Amino acid sequence: MNDQNKKRMLATDPIKRNWQPGRWPKTLIIAFILAATVFGVRSVSAQTVPVMTIASAGTNQYSITFTNNIGMLDYDLMWTPVLANPNYPWSFAAVGVPGGTNFILNTAGYPSGFFRAASCSRLVAHG
Repeated sequence: MNDQNKKRMLATDPIKRNWQPGRWPKTLIIAFILAATVFGVRSVSAQTVPVMTIASAGTNQYSITFTNNIGMLDYDLMWTPVLANPNYPWSFAAVGVPGGTNFILNTAGYPSGFFRAASCSRLVAHG
């Protein structure tokens, strides 16, 4: 192909006429970075945190269930009848086992209470 044919081809082909060296690679790199960022954000947000559900299971009994359990975590349940009162500190209501997600607790003598769960010294949920 001679130079005249190349010039004619560039003049008639709109894609090749507007193409600039180095422009497409930058665009592809930016598109790749954008796609990787979106994928990363979606992957991280897809990992949900455990949720603690408390339901009455009869007189003075409560069923506590964890959903969205991550792996083989073990939860320790703590409770107090009154918040922010040094006379009623948080105390262990139940000690969990790896992968355990269901608890039945008896709170006889206390008409109300507050529960929390801890795993690896981190607070997981409030109730």
